[in-house]
Amino acid sequence: MRISKVELKNIGPHKNLTVEFGKGLIGLVGSNGAGKSTLVNSIYAALTNDFSRFGNAKADIITNGTTENSFIKITGEHLGNSFELVRWLRPNKNEFRIGSTSYNKATDINDAIVTQLNIPKIMIDKYVFVDQWQMFAFLDQSAAERAKTFQYLCGTDAAASAYKVCNDFVSRQQLVQVIDNSIELQETLNEQETTL
Repeated sequence: MRISKVELKNIGPHKNLTVEFGKGLIGLVGSNGAGKSTLVNSIYAALTNDFSRFGNAKADIITNGTTENSFIKITGEHLGNSFELVRWLRPNKNEFRIGSTSYNKATDINDAIVTQLNIPKIMIDKYVFVDQWQMFAFLDQSAAERAKTFQYLCGTDAAASAYKVCNDFVSRQQLVQVIDNSIELQETLNEQETTL
């Protein structure tokens, strides 16, 4: 999954913010209070429908004093399908469209994010949107837990399957007798070189 654009309308300090993300590593830079954390927490809230990182009440996230619409919109792509996810705070509604399929109920959207985008909330919490002082918790895991996490995050299960297929093929080929005639070939090359 790749997020290409985030739009915030009346969220925290952002009256109207659109941020487009390129490919690769992204850094957010700004002075204290500029809204960097609000942007990151908004992406988290949109993907998980969990607004707890903003405090106790969803209404507290809406820009102070406004009665206008308020929403978080994420646009992106996953496995060749474009998607758009909108979590409205005012009015209170939800929208998720991936490819030609649309969802409007929060519970259906949460399920679709897991099934369609393949990102369970536990993975988002533990490895994608990690509190800044928990960044190195991964290193505290046992070797088996780290291996399992690495395999999941990097998709190495597909690589392991390919390795097994190749290994099985090579094992079957061991029944075929291979004759090493490299010395004879080198002697023939040397004779041809002398003749030339």
